[in-house]
Amino acid sequence: MKDFVITITETLRKNITVPAETSEDAIAKLTKIYEAGDIILDENDYCDCDIEDETEELGDFADIYPSIDCYISEEDGADENGE
Repeated sequence: MKDFVITITETLRKNITVPAETSEDAIAKLTKIYEAGDIILDENDYCDCDIEDETEELGDFADIYPSIDCYISEEDGADENGE
């Protein structure tokens, strides 16, 4: 059986109204506040999820990622081979 590196990417998104003279000023203000840790995105800001096969892109680095075995218990129906 071959191992594949599958990547899960979750996107969080929050719209915030920022009073400013220009869009660039608004982005700068919000960036400063966000980088200071005053805006925290959480599960309520969930927007999207992508699941992709990155086996070829990561090549030899595939061995450094955790196996799905650490997420599957025997109660989930997996045997000792993870099947």
